[in-house]
Amino acid sequence: MKKTFKQRKCPPRCSKGSRCDRKTKKNKTRRCRPFIKKLNRNSYSNKSSNKSSNKSSNKSSNKSRSAPKMVRYAKFYDIADKVELGIDDEDLSRKERINKFDNNVINELKSNSKYQIGDILYTGNDDYPFAIVDEKNGNINFTVKDHPEDLPFGRMLNKVKEHNVKYQRLIENELGEFRELFISDEEEELINTYRNEGIY
Repeated sequence: MKKTFKQRKCPPRCSKGSRCDRKTKKNKTRRCRPFIKKLNRNSYSNKSSNKSSNKSSNKSSNKSRSAPKMVRYAKFYDIADKVELGIDDEDLSRKERINKFDNNVINELKSNSKYQIGDILYTGNDDYPFAIVDEKNGNINFTVKDHPEDLPFGRMLNKVKEHNVKYQRLIENELGEFRELFISDEEEELINTYRNEGIY
């Protein structure tokens, strides 16, 4: 006949964290042995997953808390005197004059770090007197348009938004004597267009 064991609570003389195995009534012996709780693996995995999810949520919340990109208000620069062609350039062909004029503008932009993407330039060119500071292959450049008020738009719009450039101060205060030439007589419509695109 197999011996049967009954599990009972330890008597006061047993140390904590131990349990007793008591034999049948015939053999009244008692022995204590350490009792170790087994860690529930599921609960452990849940805790670890909770920790990882908490970390990921903290990271995402930190990203969302990151400071918004600073607004930069576009500047207006009159660079006509700095880029105009000289008397010696009158003998050049039209194509050569255009290339030299463009090079003069680019050299002026490279000569001073104050020029930034989205700034508006008055170049004095007979065909396209206004330009916008652009970037091509990582190098500073400029772009012209048929209508000066269209300069921040087209393919430039994404760059302007990426750099968080706004034109409110330029339109309201910085154009000076060139204001009418730049805006013409459609100021309200122009401002609404800028506002709708989020660049005013």
